[in-house]
Amino acid sequence: MDNKDIFDIQAGAQLTRFVQLQGGKDNIHITLRTGSQLDLYCVEAEGGERTVLIDLEAGARLCLVSLTLHEQQSHLSLHVRLMGEGAEASLNGAVIGSGHMDARQELLVEHCVKGCTSDMLYKQVLGGESTGLISGRVLVDAGAQKSLSEQTFASLLTSPMARAYAQPQLEIYADDVRCNHGATVGKLDEAALFYMRQRGIPEPEACLLLQHAFVGDVLQRVADEQHRAKLTALVEQRFRGQMTMCNVCTNKCKNEDETRSYENENEDEN
Repeated sequence: MDNKDIFDIQAGAQLTRFVQLQGGKDNIHITLRTGSQLDLYCVEAEGGERTVLIDLEAGARLCLVSLTLHEQQSHLSLHVRLMGEGAEASLNGAVIGSGHMDARQELLVEHCVKGCTSDMLYKQVLGGESTGLISGRVLVDAGAQKSLSEQTFASLLTSPMARAYAQPQLEIYADDVRCNHGATVGKLDEAALFYMRQRGIPEPEACLLLQHAFVGDVLQRVADEQHRAKLTALVEQRFRGQMTMCNVCTNKCKNEDETRSYENENEDEN
């Protein structure tokens, strides 16, 4: 059995964390105690298997933004339980695929009590022969009245060989809720691409700009400006084919000033 990493966020704490997920298997359990807040920004720079359980007590708030930037195989199983009244969870992600990448994300948000809010916003930009699967399920338990939930999944295919799958699901056992979901799959906007080329922007650069704009609303969910700038730069490097493990690695292999851990640069703890 894999070891489990357990994290307990104290009541009333406000934390911002950056996490780099490397290869192998991860089994993580996070508990947000009453009134705590966690902004969690993850970069999946290598393939692997991740199992994550996050529990939220009353009034706790979670904002998760994850970027999948590798060309390997990965599987994420994420279960968020809203266990206290007034808990809020915002789950956001961008998958940028190329080559033979195969990224599968299975998301489950469980509204266990009344008066909780959740939303999912996931975007995929898939090229080469890559495959992306996002399965999102919202479960509203009996008695979890006044639940609010939104799911938005969108995929952009930049290659005829790429494949995108989206499976938004609702399972509701309460009668006073407001839950919505939607999923789209499309290609680059030819009209927008033509417009940009007419104004002197080379086609590769125009494609990059359109792809970056497509995932921009996911990056906007990053509240901290320094973290947002760093993640935006990683996304651009990925689109340009410039990103390597050294861009995000937290190991100090070179000059310490050049490779300082981003995780330690921008922690915000109150």
